[in-house]
Amino acid sequence: MKLAEARVIDVFVAAQKRRHAVIALMVNDFIAQWKRETMNDAAVLDLGCARGEVLMRIQAPGRKCGVDTDEGAIREARKADPTGIYRAGDAANASLFPEASYEVVMLLDLLPLFPVSVAKHVVANARRWLAKDGLLVVCVPKAQYAAPDTETYDMLKLEQVVGLKEGDAHWVPEVPKPWLLAWWR
Repeated sequence: MKLAEARVIDVFVAAQKRRHAVIALMVNDFIAQWKRETMNDAAVLDLGCARGEVLMRIQAPGRKCGVDTDEGAIREARKADPTGIYRAGDAANASLFPEASYEVVMLLDLLPLFPVSVAKHVVANARRWLAKDGLLVVCVPKAQYAAPDTETYDMLKLEQVVGLKEGDAHWVPEVPKPWLLAWWR
Protein backbone atom coordinates (compact mmCIF):
# COMPACT_ATOMS: atom_id res chain seq x y z
CA MET A 1 0.00 0.00 0.00
CA LYS A 2 1.29 3.41 -0.89
CA LEU A 3 1.76 6.05 1.81
CA ALA A 4 -0.93 8.31 0.28
CA GLU A 5 -3.47 5.45 0.35
CA ALA A 6 -2.57 4.69 3.96
CA ARG A 7 -3.17 8.34 4.91
CA VAL A 8 -6.58 8.33 3.22
CA ILE A 9 -7.53 5.18 5.14
CA ASP A 10 -6.31 6.74 8.42
CA VAL A 11 -8.39 9.87 7.77
CA PHE A 12 -11.45 7.76 6.94
CA VAL A 13 -11.06 5.61 10.07
CA ALA A 14 -10.70 8.73 12.23
CA ALA A 15 -13.82 10.23 10.60
CA GLN A 16 -15.73 7.00 11.19
CA LYS A 17 -14.79 7.05 14.89
CA ARG A 18 -16.01 10.67 15.14
CA ARG A 19 -19.25 9.65 13.43
CA HIS A 20 -19.73 6.80 15.92
CA ALA A 21 -19.16 9.24 18.79
CA VAL A 22 -21.68 11.77 17.38
CA ILE A 23 -24.32 9.05 16.92
CA ALA A 24 -23.72 7.61 20.39
CA LEU A 25 -23.94 11.06 21.99
CA MET A 26 -27.20 11.81 20.18
CA VAL A 27 -28.75 8.44 21.09
CA ASN A 28 -27.53 8.62 24.69
CA ASP A 29 -29.12 12.08 25.03
CA PHE A 30 -32.41 10.73 23.66
CA ILE A 31 -32.30 7.75 26.06
CA ALA A 32 -31.75 10.06 29.04
CA GLN A 33 -34.66 12.26 27.90
CA TRP A 34 -36.85 9.18 27.35
CA LYS A 35 -36.10 8.00 30.89
CA ARG A 36 -36.99 11.43 32.34
CA GLU A 37 -40.25 11.62 30.38
CA THR A 38 -41.49 8.04 30.70
CA MET A 39 -39.60 6.67 33.71
CA ASN A 40 -38.82 3.63 31.54
CA ASP A 41 -35.57 2.32 30.14
CA ALA A 42 -35.16 2.55 26.38
CA ALA A 43 -34.43 -0.49 24.24
CA VAL A 44 -32.08 0.11 21.30
CA LEU A 45 -31.95 -1.85 18.03
CA ASP A 46 -29.05 -1.51 15.57
CA LEU A 47 -29.95 -3.03 12.19
CA GLY A 48 -26.83 -3.94 10.23
CA CYS A 49 -24.72 -3.59 13.38
CA ALA A 50 -21.60 -5.29 11.94
CA ARG A 51 -19.24 -5.77 14.91
CA GLY A 52 -21.36 -3.56 17.19
CA GLU A 53 -19.00 -0.57 17.20
CA VAL A 54 -21.79 1.99 17.66
CA LEU A 55 -24.02 -0.11 19.90
CA MET A 56 -21.14 -0.58 22.35
CA ARG A 57 -21.04 3.20 22.85
CA ILE A 58 -24.73 3.41 23.72
CA GLN A 59 -25.29 3.74 27.45
CA ALA A 60 -28.75 2.24 27.63
CA PRO A 61 -29.78 0.65 30.91
CA GLY A 62 -32.43 -1.12 28.82
CA ARG A 63 -31.96 -3.78 26.19
CA LYS A 64 -29.42 -3.28 23.38
CA CYS A 65 -29.77 -5.53 20.36
CA GLY A 66 -27.67 -5.69 17.20
CA VAL A 67 -28.64 -7.61 14.06
CA ASP A 68 -26.51 -8.38 11.02
CA THR A 69 -26.44 -11.02 8.31
CA ASP A 70 -22.69 -11.54 8.84
CA GLU A 71 -22.40 -14.26 11.48
CA GLY A 72 -18.64 -13.66 11.88
CA ALA A 73 -19.26 -10.00 12.72
CA ILE A 74 -21.96 -11.05 15.20
CA ARG A 75 -19.49 -13.40 16.94
CA GLU A 76 -16.97 -10.54 17.20
CA ALA A 77 -19.63 -8.20 18.60
CA ARG A 78 -20.63 -10.74 21.26
CA LYS A 79 -16.99 -11.07 22.37
CA ALA A 80 -16.43 -7.31 22.47
CA ASP A 81 -19.76 -6.39 24.12
CA PRO A 82 -21.10 -9.13 26.40
CA THR A 83 -23.86 -6.81 27.70
CA GLY A 84 -25.46 -6.48 24.26
CA ILE A 85 -27.66 -9.00 22.48
CA TYR A 86 -26.27 -9.74 19.03
CA ARG A 87 -27.96 -12.04 16.57
CA ALA A 88 -27.72 -13.00 12.94
CA GLY A 89 -30.77 -11.93 10.97
CA ASP A 90 -32.11 -10.04 8.00
CA ALA A 91 -33.65 -6.58 8.49
CA ALA A 92 -35.96 -7.30 5.55
CA ASN A 93 -37.65 -10.06 7.60
CA ALA A 94 -40.72 -8.40 9.18
CA SER A 95 -41.15 -11.20 11.73
CA LEU A 96 -37.70 -10.62 13.26
CA PHE A 97 -39.15 -8.62 16.21
CA PRO A 98 -42.56 -7.79 17.67
CA GLU A 99 -44.15 -4.46 16.74
CA ALA A 100 -43.18 -1.38 18.80
CA SER A 101 -40.50 -3.27 20.74
CA TYR A 102 -37.68 -0.65 20.56
CA GLU A 103 -37.51 3.01 21.54
CA VAL A 104 -34.48 3.58 19.29
CA VAL A 105 -33.84 1.94 15.91
CA MET A 106 -30.62 2.69 14.03
CA LEU A 107 -29.92 2.04 10.34
CA LEU A 108 -26.26 2.98 9.92
CA ASP A 109 -24.78 2.44 6.43
CA LEU A 110 -27.35 -0.29 5.80
CA LEU A 111 -29.69 1.21 3.19
CA PRO A 112 -27.14 1.62 0.36
CA LEU A 113 -26.60 -2.14 0.37
CA PHE A 114 -30.12 -2.68 -0.99
CA PRO A 115 -32.01 -1.61 -4.10
CA VAL A 116 -34.39 1.23 -3.20
CA SER A 117 -37.44 -1.08 -3.18
CA VAL A 118 -35.82 -3.33 -0.54
CA ALA A 119 -34.49 -0.33 1.41
CA LYS A 120 -38.06 0.98 1.68
CA HIS A 121 -39.14 -2.41 3.03
CA VAL A 122 -36.30 -2.38 5.59
CA VAL A 123 -37.32 1.13 6.70
CA ALA A 124 -40.95 -0.02 6.98
CA ASN A 125 -39.78 -2.85 9.26
CA ALA A 126 -37.69 -0.44 11.34
CA ARG A 127 -40.75 1.78 11.77
CA ARG A 128 -42.84 -1.30 12.67
CA TRP A 129 -40.38 -2.22 15.42
CA LEU A 130 -40.12 1.38 16.68
CA ALA A 131 -42.19 2.35 19.71
CA LYS A 132 -44.56 5.32 19.58
CA ASP A 133 -42.53 8.54 19.89
CA GLY A 134 -39.33 6.53 19.46
CA LEU A 135 -36.19 7.65 17.63
CA LEU A 136 -35.27 6.44 14.13
CA VAL A 137 -31.63 7.17 13.23
CA VAL A 138 -30.44 6.76 9.63
CA CYS A 139 -26.92 7.33 8.35
CA VAL A 140 -25.73 6.82 4.77
CA PRO A 141 -22.56 7.78 2.93
CA LYS A 142 -22.89 10.82 0.71
CA ALA A 143 -23.04 9.91 -2.98
CA GLN A 144 -19.43 10.85 -3.73
CA TYR A 145 -18.19 8.58 -0.91
CA ALA A 146 -20.41 5.56 -1.59
CA ALA A 147 -18.87 2.18 -2.27
CA PRO A 148 -19.06 0.88 -5.84
CA ASP A 149 -22.21 -1.08 -6.71
CA THR A 150 -24.28 0.44 -3.89
CA GLU A 151 -27.23 2.83 -3.94
CA THR A 152 -26.28 6.47 -3.56
CA TYR A 153 -28.22 8.98 -1.49
CA ASP A 154 -28.70 12.68 -1.16
CA MET A 155 -30.97 14.35 1.41
CA LEU A 156 -34.07 14.26 -0.78
CA LYS A 157 -33.69 10.61 -1.78
CA LEU A 158 -33.11 9.60 1.84
CA GLU A 159 -36.29 11.42 2.92
CA GLN A 160 -38.21 9.67 0.11
CA VAL A 161 -36.92 6.20 1.05
CA VAL A 162 -37.72 6.81 4.72
CA GLY A 163 -41.16 7.98 3.61
CA LEU A 164 -41.21 11.55 4.88
CA LYS A 165 -42.19 14.86 3.42
CA GLU A 166 -39.29 17.17 2.63
CA GLY A 167 -38.23 19.02 5.77
CA ASP A 168 -39.45 16.43 8.32
CA ALA A 169 -35.95 15.08 8.95
CA HIS A 170 -33.62 16.50 11.58
CA TRP A 171 -30.19 16.64 9.92
CA VAL A 172 -27.10 16.40 12.13
CA PRO A 173 -24.38 18.71 10.76
CA GLU A 174 -21.77 17.53 13.30
CA VAL A 175 -21.31 14.22 11.52
CA PRO A 176 -18.07 14.05 9.49
CA LYS A 177 -18.21 15.04 5.82
CA PRO A 178 -18.54 11.61 4.13
CA TRP A 179 -21.97 10.86 5.68
CA LEU A 180 -25.55 12.10 5.89
CA LEU A 181 -27.06 11.58 9.34
CA ALA A 182 -30.69 12.26 10.22
CA TRP A 183 -33.20 11.35 12.87
CA TRP A 184 -36.98 11.30 13.11
CA ARG A 185 -39.48 10.95 15.94
